[in-house]
Amino acid sequence: VVGEGGAPEPPAVSTPAGQRVYLLMSFSNFLDAQAVLDDLEQYGGQATVAFTAAQMEGQDDLLRQLVGQGHAVAIALEATTEAEAVAELAAANGALWDAACSKTRLVFLTQEQSALASLVESLGYTVCDIDVDYSPYPLTGSSRAGRLYSSITSRSGRDVCVYLGDEKASAPGLGNLLSRMEDGECRILAYRETLS
Repeated sequence: VVGEGGAPEPPAVSTPAGQRVYLLMSFSNFLDAQAVLDDLEQYGGQATVAFTAAQMEGQDDLLRQLVGQGHAVAIALEATTEAEAVAELAAANGALWDAACSKTRLVFLTQEQSALASLVESLGYTVCDIDVDYSPYPLTGSSRAGRLYSSITSRSGRDVCVYLGDEKASAPGLGNLLSRMEDGECRILAYRETLS
């Protein structure tokens, strides 16, 4: 395309249609984890999975698979004090390093732990900022997946972070949700330190 004065115009930059949906979940029943990862792979999606330091122990294969497939790992703190938080962050990153030669700066805090956010951030970690907490409503089928999809697409803005809860509750309806998001041209992404 030729622009003003005969100089070529740069090509138009196209941005993907739909929203960027950042999925966050936890794995408590590791038997269902593979089904969740298979669904994500089928739809070209990624997720962030939050583990406590204790949950990371003995899950070397799963942690390697998550990192290898481009998913993100977050540390789910159980701490109630600053000293406990610092110890858990170190233990979780040690376990992740031993399993997958990776570390994370992502931290998942419950509402009750919000007082620890300043400490965690002062240590250089990023606290996952949840827009839609769907964990009380397990994705047991297509109707719940439809309600969550409507909630996601009705939000203003292009980015939305959704916390699904644990994989046992998410597995049955996750494929349906991912299919809806794919049809709606949503990008299914893992929450990272910097969102893009």
